[in-house]
Amino acid sequence: MSRKRLRLLRGFVALALFASFTALSQLSADWRYDCPDTYLCRPISLFTREELLTRRTHTLPPLENGDILLTFSTHTFGWRHGHAGLVVDAEQGLVLEAQQLGSPSSLAQAEHWSRYPTLQVLRLKDADSEVRQAAAAYAAGSLAGLPYRLSSGLLPARGEEIASVQCAYLVWCAYSRQGWDLDGDGGRLVTVADLASSPLLERIY
Repeated sequence: MSRKRLRLLRGFVALALFASFTALSQLSADWRYDCPDTYLCRPISLFTREELLTRRTHTLPPLENGDILLTFSTHTFGWRHGHAGLVVDAEQGLVLEAQQLGSPSSLAQAEHWSRYPTLQVLRLKDADSEVRQAAAAYAAGSLAGLPYRLSSGLLPARGEEIASVQCAYLVWCAYSRQGWDLDGDGGRLVTVADLASSPLLERIY
């Protein structure tokens, strides 16, 4: 087979794979199914699902800048990795989140968190509110619009220039720049579970 034909064949294969992936993604986005009678389990990407309450919602406590919202109601292939966000404008109810592959970190309304069955609200303890304010301001100014990458925090080493984020790493970065390490196990990869187990945080909801 000539090189020209080989290039054409590769192009057709790539196009077919792209078309198939696009179709599957659209099918996944349109699909909904009911989980046992109190919540809905829906896809947010091709492989990841989230659970949302259908009969009631949480009443969010009064939020402050720098508060951390957590949930373990998101899962991929059965692994409940969870999701995290940082309150950056409590007055407007805005949370900075890194949601999923292909989407940059962005602002979202805090109210949507009230539908997660496993909602937690954490706050830095034994620190002045200025620290939380500074973390929120840094996140809003420096961590918004960054690409999502699962390996964020691994390579390069944490503490160097931040070029990408995932949800828990975004929260960690905001506080790390203020001198607070919220990684509960001290490992190189920061997860939602690490934030939930941090002794520096207290659960207010």
